[in-house]
Amino acid sequence: MVFGNILNSILPSRQVTSQSAPVGYGSNVGITDGDASYDTAAEVYGALGAAGAGYYKIWEKTIGAQKGIRWGFGSPLTPYNQGYMWFALLDGGTGFTTGVLRLCQSDANETINLVVKEVDDTNRLHTTTNTNITTAQPSDMAVMTALPEQVHRPIVGEDSKLQLKYSAITRPAAEDAAGFSIPVTIFQ
Repeated sequence: MVFGNILNSILPSRQVTSQSAPVGYGSNVGITDGDASYDTAAEVYGALGAAGAGYYKIWEKTIGAQKGIRWGFGSPLTPYNQGYMWFALLDGGTGFTTGVLRLCQSDANETINLVVKEVDDTNRLHTTTNTNITTAQPSDMAVMTALPEQVHRPIVGEDSKLQLKYSAITRPAAEDAAGFSIPVTIFQ
């Protein structure tokens, strides 16, 4: 802030500061970061509803004390410094589950639920190789979905939740693998 710098040079004993947005750092969440009922692949694909049955909560993370988290990281103005995500549900060697993934946030009692982003999971969220979760995971950001920090949504604070909800369109006979890595910004 130029005005603050001028005043600080004139009045060095009195520091002038400006209110600024909180600054966080980038990280990623995956299945094992979820709450106890959502921290294994079997719990994630076990929470799926039937194809065409609507949205089901398949993953959840409760935010701990003195911490805030927001979906996404970085800015689309700097594409090499923003987060990229992947997501896959599959029956190894048979096929992928297809559907729509919602990144959501809610308060502790789940009375306020916000959809932050909705993504068709056939659109660059995984590779086309359904052998196992490792082969389904893309490694080139050019074929992954960008997820910059979702600054249009509030920071999710203590006891509130990050959630993934999924509406299956088609499902293989039985999923046996699930995985994802979704960028977040952490504030402490």
